[in-house]
Amino acid sequence: MYPETPLQVALTNQLMWDHVSCVSRSVAGDCFQKGTDISKLSTDYLGVNTLDFNPVTNRKFNLKKELGLEKDAKIVLTAGRIITGPKNMLKEKGMINLIEAFSRISPRFPKLHLLIGVAKASDNLKDEFENAYEMLLGYIKINNIEDKTIVKMFELDQMPNTYRGSAVLVLPAEKNETLGQIFIEAMACGLPVIGAKTGGMPEIISDGYSGYLVQPNDPIILAQKIEKILNDKKLRNKFIKNGHKTVEEKFTANKQFSDFHKLLKSTVIDKH
Repeated sequence: MYPETPLQVALTNQLMWDHVSCVSRSVAGDCFQKGTDISKLSTDYLGVNTLDFNPVTNRKFNLKKELGLEKDAKIVLTAGRIITGPKNMLKEKGMINLIEAFSRISPRFPKLHLLIGVAKASDNLKDEFENAYEMLLGYIKINNIEDKTIVKMFELDQMPNTYRGSAVLVLPAEKNETLGQIFIEAMACGLPVIGAKTGGMPEIISDGYSGYLVQPNDPIILAQKIEKILNDKKLRNKFIKNGHKTVEEKFTANKQFSDFHKLLKSTVIDKH
């Protein structure tokens, strides 16, 4: 969480703690900017369980069949929460930007589909969720891609197979993502990714090496990057290979557990 409100800043700076562990350098930098002692900050990335998130296809699950699509269909995937608390997140998550970008390339790819995975909201936010959901459908209709777009709720345990069955993951968030765990999961499953040059995303994706990074709110460039991945098999395989390598080197759960244990030992156990 980025410390934005006075209460969050106070919690970050004034509680009696020994250390602040941040999920990305972006968050650490923001905490430092708000006044946190730099000697008490560290960046400790979240990892993924590669036993669950890996490129191995589950023969019992076929995403395209599940969605009623043809075998040779291609899927552009995006996923995330469309509300955070009462706040509508469609613009912040870059979904509106993606819908416009997809509408630009859709005529050239007759069998291309946009799959929008949304996380279900708690019961007390039912009205806010329904409002955001209806707005999402409205943007899809305005851009004339209703017959090419599927909006679906997924459970977490369905995501590995969803990644494996897609052609590319796109989440061009316009506002700071603390890290972007979804990219790590997708890369671990062998899926090329496109993110934005905000928040912690550049710490996961190396532009042109393991995926693409785009400026927020630029549907023209975003459309070009999606199209390039779809058309260039060599580039696609490069992103898959380097993305998986990045996860193995930096973002496995085992590595993060080991690093975090060392942090706890040096900052808490050895001092008390």
